[in-house]
Amino acid sequence: MKILFLGLGSIGQRHLINVKKTFKNANIFALRTTSHQNIIKDTKLIKKTSLEDYYNIKKLNNYKTALKLRPDLTFICNPSSKHLVDAHNFSKIKSHLFIEKPLIGSHKTYKKLMHQVKKNKLITMIGYQTRFHPIIKYIENVIKKNRDGKIIYAEFKNLSYLPKYHIYENYKKSYASNKNLGGGVLLSQSHEIDLISHFFGLPIKTHNISYNSGSIDIKADDNFSSIMLFKRKNYQFNLSLRLSFTQFYSERGFTICFEKKIYKVDLIKNELKIISRKNKKIIKKIFKINKNDLFLREIKLLKKSIKNKKNNFLSILANQNTQKLYFKLKR
Repeated sequence: MKILFLGLGSIGQRHLINVKKTFKNANIFALRTTSHQNIIKDTKLIKKTSLEDYYNIKKLNNYKTALKLRPDLTFICNPSSKHLVDAHNFSKIKSHLFIEKPLIGSHKTYKKLMHQVKKNKLITMIGYQTRFHPIIKYIENVIKKNRDGKIIYAEFKNLSYLPKYHIYENYKKSYASNKNLGGGVLLSQSHEIDLISHFFGLPIKTHNISYNSGSIDIKADDNFSSIMLFKRKNYQFNLSLRLSFTQFYSERGFTICFEKKIYKVDLIKNELKIISRKNKKIIKKIFKINKNDLFLREIKLLKKSIKNKKNNFLSILANQNTQKLYFKLKR
């Protein structure tokens, strides 16, 4: 099996390590647009040396060579602005696709990609590994069973400090800091968009505010807020979303308030609090997880999907609501 990597930054190397564990006999190739030699593990710089020698992979010199290789599977881990075009180009040569989130670009190219995926019966996956988190699975089940009454409101937040993301590099030159590379807080923190669309579908109304505070001196919006209105069969509820690159104290999680219970999730502490309306009792659940396990489960599911020739819940076809919600919020 021939596997191609487009881009080997922090996330590309994480996927590469997991691919070598999972696709053990694969021939792995890489096409890179930068010349850095940073060996990165868990977002930390380990050392500087040849990536090709360290990971025992073959380097390709240009894009045409990569297309002529006709890889069986392509990992698209380069800047976000290139994801959609590259996915379309490699779908035309019948390569299965793993696309690191987000998948953005023109609606016209997106439709062309969808056509190729269906026509060539491709297995695809978008890198929303948070879906494998045990707390997310728990909340999925709560919503599905509908035991706690109507949803009253929900709040989602991902508040962080971009200069501390990758301390081994100049954050101002990263894709997240530059709008023309597909950066900005809305795209970089699109896991929250995916979770919202997965839990609740699409809102009937949104009111969005996106801006650049100027406090970290980047060329993209560093703060985003939205109020969304959702409609069920016989009721409505609102949801607030806050995303930030400028909060020095990190917070990430969400609250869903039902008629009978409130569920408060902390995705940094991996903690779930359940508050009962009936007796005000608070139940705390701690989930012990290894962060890389979420990424590894992702790759294992991808291998299984290719083997069984059956797409999964993170495929392009299964995640159209996430795309639609992103475009609603972008507007």
